[in-house]
Amino acid sequence: MPIIRRIVRSMDLLFCATVITLAVWIPFRRDHRAVALGILAFLGVLGIVLLFAQRKRRIEEAKKRKAVQRQIRFEKLMLVSDETMRERLNEPDLYVLRGQTLDSDSALAAIRSSARTVACVGDLNGTERLFQAYMPKTKLILLDELIERFRPSCSSEEIDARLRPQKKKRPGLQQVLKTATGNKYLLLGILLYALSFILNYQIYYRLIGSLCFGLSALTTVFKPAGKDPTQNK
Repeated sequence: MPIIRRIVRSMDLLFCATVITLAVWIPFRRDHRAVALGILAFLGVLGIVLLFAQRKRRIEEAKKRKAVQRQIRFEKLMLVSDETMRERLNEPDLYVLRGQTLDSDSALAAIRSSARTVACVGDLNGTERLFQAYMPKTKLILLDELIERFRPSCSSEEIDARLRPQKKKRPGLQQVLKTATGNKYLLLGILLYALSFILNYQIYYRLIGSLCFGLSALTTVFKPAGKDPTQNK
């Protein structure tokens, strides 16, 4: 979890605990033990809030892992051949629909095949109405049933690998300066200096303008040298 998100969540929990504590403490504020009771109440409320937040986080994590597990098993079912499915399901007249989301075209193709059984390796998302309308006697085997019957392997390591955030390669300072345009910084610096003679808070405009002049100089230094036109001669 990013650091900023953790800080925001922690502040939110503290704020929630403070509001609840104040709502309970204010009626008893005139008591000589009000401060001690307020501190104890705050710690108790904060502990309860943290427990609820942790429980919610665990539930969300479990849902996320279950969704990833289902996706991995779906992908492994996609690799199972039609012949293997017919043998394992004991359905000689079997039509296999494959796709992350099975659209109307795929459903109509299965209907045209007049197969008695259709295995849906993917989510129908409402296209089952076509089978009910045009081939109501067709036996549909949905994705969750296929996963239950085939039980494709899915380890915790595979789930962790999917959930692990991918590291994004951030460009270095030199690369940023190379791709930047020095003329834009120069024009912005001139504009900010001109505004400093008209508007208030001149020092801020001039500080930022000076920064733009510095960036303009740096981008000029790091700018790739142009190709000498006489080099090929």
